[in-house]
Amino acid sequence: MVTSPLVDIITCNMKTSITPKDYTIAVEKNIDFEISYCPMLFGSSTRQDTFTLANILYIKGKSKDLIITTGAANKLDIRNPRDVMNLGILLGLSRKQSTKSVTQGSYSIILKSYGRKLGKSAIHLKPMNNSS
Repeated sequence: MVTSPLVDIITCNMKTSITPKDYTIAVEKNIDFEISYCPMLFGSSTRQDTFTLANILYIKGKSKDLIITTGAANKLDIRNPRDVMNLGILLGLSRKQSTKSVTQGSYSIILKSYGRKLGKSAIHLKPMNNSS
């Protein structure tokens, strides 16, 4: 799973099992870890599980790239980005890391995958259609 060159994100929940060896490989390959905040809204046990998972991934681990996502099935469960950034602080991130996890994390993943699609290049030229 982690050794595949096509992996950019590992979505984590309490059912996710990753060995310490795979975790180390993922951190070395700059693979991002994703935590959804939606389960925290439904009960104290899932809230505690999410806090524990974030603690394992970020505080005790070496992962620098943590993405906080909604994971909501209902549009009423989606929260304001500022609220999600504050939640990141509760999960143990600094203000700067929390802001990055909400705003820049997804963008950097898209750039990584786009770069893999194009190969090693500094510029990508796209032909324009002249409709005159």
